[in-house]
Amino acid sequence: MTLTDTRARRTRPLARPLARPVLLLLLALLVPLAWVTPAEAALDLRQGSRGAAVRTVEGRLATLGLLRRARVDRVYRLATVRAVRSFQRQERLRVTGRVDRRTWDAIARAVAPKPAAPLPPVPVIVGHRGDGGRTAPENTLAAMVAGAEVADVLELDLRATSDHVLVLMHDTTLDRTTNCTGPVSAWTHADLTARCTVSGEPVPTFEEVAAFVATTSLSLSPELRREATPEDLSAFVATLRAHGLVGRTYAQSFDAATLRSLAAVDPAVRRVFLGPGSTPVSVPRDLGATVMAVNLTGLTAARVAEYQRAGMRVWPWTAVTEEQLRALRAMRVDGIVTDIPAAARRMFSAAS
Repeated sequence: MTLTDTRARRTRPLARPLARPVLLLLLALLVPLAWVTPAEAALDLRQGSRGAAVRTVEGRLATLGLLRRARVDRVYRLATVRAVRSFQRQERLRVTGRVDRRTWDAIARAVAPKPAAPLPPVPVIVGHRGDGGRTAPENTLAAMVAGAEVADVLELDLRATSDHVLVLMHDTTLDRTTNCTGPVSAWTHADLTARCTVSGEPVPTFEEVAAFVATTSLSLSPELRREATPEDLSAFVATLRAHGLVGRTYAQSFDAATLRSLAAVDPAVRRVFLGPGSTPVSVPRDLGATVMAVNLTGLTAARVAEYQRAGMRVWPWTAVTEEQLRALRAMRVDGIVTDIPAAARRMFSAAS
């Protein structure tokens, strides 16, 4: 063995202890850097900091309206410090003007997309006088059939002939909607049927409409007038019972006395009070009304909620535009009486 070999043997063991700490130190430095995330890189941004993380923070502050877009330039300047301080004050964070991990995460949450607010419930669609006169004359059997295609409830108006047959008619007289004249109450049912039509359609009886509704799953909302006699109310309830519609009927009236008289005949028939939005909650509540049918003019969400807290559903009347439909749904009403039930069905089906 030469002297050179001996020296080499002696020096090799000395190199190993030195190499190991150096390698470990390099690993300690390099490995964490390989796993640094943008958020971790932004744990201590302050005035004078530069780079992509600064630009990210500045862009988010600009989105929040706390920094002008022109200031987004990868350099943490005084304007950025002020914007960060404003954000920290808003969020009740420690106000430092620097971006630590907590501030970074809070800014990220503030600009994250928010889940869409759930839509208000879909209101019941109440077809006014059938389908609002869109495809057939109002208050005719044809209008009820058309309304049944798109509405949940069919609204209609009742008047009594001189011989106490209930027929569908809104006005006191026949003048506006038929080829006849004079009060409905001056005509016998036989004469009315023989001589009067609504744009060529016969004037239907309540019996005929009830028979049709009984073949569907729809509900019925007939309006009873203050002129209704005890005999008329008894005939009304008898027709409902004959067709199994007592549980599907919402009898409405502007007249409190008429609703009280109806309750005396059959309390199982649900009652609807018709009135303006100024109607005190106590009025429909004392009548045992389950629905407040309220004029939509001047109606507010607060008023709707007041009726609902009293245990009543709210059906505003009468929506004639899509803007009104949208506004009423936003008020979270329970139903909408409308002349455009087909449009309401399309709108609510698309949005639900």
